[in-house]
Amino acid sequence: MIKLGTTLVSINPLKPVKQCGFIQQVNPVSQVHDDLFLRIVVIEKDDSRLVYCVYDNIGISVEQSQEMRQAIQKLYSTPTEVITSCTHTHFAGDPHDETYFNQLKSTTLSSLEKISMKVIKNLHYSFQTLAFNGVGSSRISSHEASVFLDLMSLYEGSKRCVTFVIHNCHPTIMNGLTPFFSSEYPGYAMSSLHKDHPDEFFVFMQGADGDISTRFTRNNQSYDEVIRLGSVLKDKVEELFTNKLELVPFDFKVTKHVLPLKHRLLEVESLPQNPNPSDREKETIEIGRKVLENIRPRFNSLPKTLELTKISYGDYCQVYAPNELFSYYLKATPKSRSSLICYSQGYAPYVAGLEHMNLSYELFSDTYTDDTKLNLYTMIYNLTQGS
Repeated sequence: MIKLGTTLVSINPLKPVKQCGFIQQVNPVSQVHDDLFLRIVVIEKDDSRLVYCVYDNIGISVEQSQEMRQAIQKLYSTPTEVITSCTHTHFAGDPHDETYFNQLKSTTLSSLEKISMKVIKNLHYSFQTLAFNGVGSSRISSHEASVFLDLMSLYEGSKRCVTFVIHNCHPTIMNGLTPFFSSEYPGYAMSSLHKDHPDEFFVFMQGADGDISTRFTRNNQSYDEVIRLGSVLKDKVEELFTNKLELVPFDFKVTKHVLPLKHRLLEVESLPQNPNPSDREKETIEIGRKVLENIRPRFNSLPKTLELTKISYGDYCQVYAPNELFSYYLKATPKSRSSLICYSQGYAPYVAGLEHMNLSYELFSDTYTDDTKLNLYTMIYNLTQGS
């Protein structure tokens, strides 16, 4: 027997807290422009359970994710696998603030305790993907990036009931001086989809977007642009909904894979600089220098391992990583039957690919050695080759 439950719950900060993501965000904020949400999907099959918790947040730490997952698992008496994932909005409450993280944790647990589960006689899923740069593209001059839109939909019989929208583009249309909380364009797109499909549940998950943003596709950094680009994403999802798809019986298997890590610090002078950087790129490179100086004193305490989580649904699989991976790592995956999802099971910094590139902000916090990156690429490749 299969049961399915979904719930949408507000995670707007109950007390003023600073935002997360930009170096300019130093003061507590209380105004909510558009709601931040936690989206939960629970699937129970026989004596096992899969719980997805997706937060409108920049990314909770690996330690916070572990704490959250362990607390969720204690709610149940049967085996439970938990995925925590974040949409990576820079305009949510800072999860490093203990009070706000405790709010996230208590909201998650109370929501799961109250969630209504429905018996599903025939649970199926479909998957489709396409290259899609209508919202964002490479945010680094003279660098190519791959942008994809994936949809995994769940069906009760032939009726679509839940859709996971997976897209790899930073949700950073607005700037670091924005004085309110916002779920940015992913939140707008999900709310718009729910408005037009009130009987369905929509979840946004962030892909390998380390080198991708709206920097060169947005017209300005206003909320009007959030609406415009959110609508572009929503319309493309609607377009994909018109496709006739094969429905596959739903099943799942979760495995975890540990990668040893070796680190090195960026040698700034060893990389060429783009002769024609944008003003924003110039600004972020200077911020990157500050980030690098903050890493130096704690270099020896950087993580020694990285854990990837794989969910197999049959021929299709999802690989969850905490890092801000560059889209380079999509080359390791067969896009027709896999999704690479980041900011999941915790948060870890940027990881660029192995291709040669000019100096950019993203490289300053990327500490993995080339051998580690090759091993990561190989692991993703191996995990996505079969069910």
